[in-house]
Amino acid sequence: MQHSLNQVRMIATDMDGTLLNSQDQMPRDFFDILNQVHKLGILFVIASGRPYPTLAMQFESCMDKLVFMAENGGCLVNGDQLVHQDILDTYALSYLLGRCRQVPGAIPILSGFKTAYLFDQTSDDARKEIGRYYKKVQYIHDISEIDAPVSKVTVCDFKGAESNSFPALSDVRAPFKATLAGYMWTDLSLAATNKGRGLAALQKNYGISPDETMVFGDYLNDYEMMKQGYFSYAMANAHPDLKAISNFETLSNDEDGVLYIIRQLIHSRQ
Repeated sequence: MQHSLNQVRMIATDMDGTLLNSQDQMPRDFFDILNQVHKLGILFVIASGRPYPTLAMQFESCMDKLVFMAENGGCLVNGDQLVHQDILDTYALSYLLGRCRQVPGAIPILSGFKTAYLFDQTSDDARKEIGRYYKKVQYIHDISEIDAPVSKVTVCDFKGAESNSFPALSDVRAPFKATLAGYMWTDLSLAATNKGRGLAALQKNYGISPDETMVFGDYLNDYEMMKQGYFSYAMANAHPDLKAISNFETLSNDEDGVLYIIRQLIHSRQ
């Protein structure tokens, strides 16, 4: 089958290391580009490991033009309407937190739809770092204080996730899994939770095929998502394993690699 940018009906992009630059800044003309994409009838999906409340704050001015795939696909939201949320029950949380306690330097964050939960003994340095990504946080002493579903446990790891927390947690037993989500981040979730599964659900819901889907990513929590769209673009700064399974490569996140390709898509429609 011959592929053309003209056939794209859905764009899904990761945030950190992908749409955002190294200073966590959005491209200056992102909202103008989003308006143009919306007018073309293309569905735009923000696919992130970040929690939904943080994404909602970042995109407050254009919620009606976006679908959110938060928590690495564990939370799907159309504008501000929850479509689906994977849920870790009390047993799951107890097991995963028990595993975290065995890892030196592992700082767990529990993600819900409306807020994240941090334990009150979390250090000030960790609170500051975590606060860059989690804008709504409730401090707890025990998980019995949580009064809403939790979809993911994220580990903040100042020692470096790839060398410390991820290998220590990679053998979590089914039905759970560990995912390397960034230099300092390891995600613990249900084994079935990933961005590829979330994107497939959106494709089915909107009647859009992988051949009509464009995706952008940089790290291994984007791995399954890259396989769900023919127009899969790894950032120049992406993990080598992600580049290996992507069909294309674009400029780095510090060179606005996502918008570089989307501008080409818009130009192809003019």
